[in-house]
Amino acid sequence: MPVPKLAIEPFEVLYYLYTERVCFTSPPMEWAKSFHLTPPFDPEEAYRVGDILGLPKLKEKALEFLVATSDDTNIISRVFGVYALKYEEIGKHYEAPFYANWNTIRKRDEIKQYFQELEMKRGGRRLL
Repeated sequence: MPVPKLAIEPFEVLYYLYTERVCFTSPPMEWAKSFHLTPPFDPEEAYRVGDILGLPKLKEKALEFLVATSDDTNIISRVFGVYALKYEEIGKHYEAPFYANWNTIRKRDEIKQYFQELEMKRGGRRLL
């Protein structure tokens, strides 16, 4: 069975395993590296690493961060992202901020672009 490729450096995983300290941040990750002594993790990728390596504390910390930082500026990409689709627990936690911010979200170009891209993937067939 092939080992899944991780988008986190091995050092970051080892640092967490050794210290149980973690710093979550959103992209761009390079920007965050200069401000923290703890290597920054992308929280969605950290959740995946926790799942793959059987680290429930890491998964829990990542999910808590994701829930606490979900708002109208990032929930569209999160709720329709690969992690929400792959991990049901993440997807369920994204539902509340998505619906809570729906009046703002539905006016954004980002949501329109998402559905246009989805229609193109379906061969140009309209979804509604």
